[in-house]
Amino acid sequence: MIIPLYDKYYSLEDLRAVNAFYTSPAGQRVLSTLPQIMKESMAIGQQWGAKISKQAVEEVKAEMEGKKAKE
Repeated sequence: MIIPLYDKYYSLEDLRAVNAFYTSPAGQRVLSTLPQIMKESMAIGQQWGAKISKQAVEEVKAEMEGKKAKE
């Protein structure tokens, strides 16, 4: 069921090139390190999201306080 999806986006030549890459030393390194990179990047994204959401909440609070002061 997945084959048609790959067929939609990749040619046979593309898949052969991808396979050649992943069997190369560099490709093997990518495969071996990708889980750790994903784990660390998710943690960074969570920290970034928390920082941004905190800033957004502070901005909304400041805006609400400004509106209350005008009333």
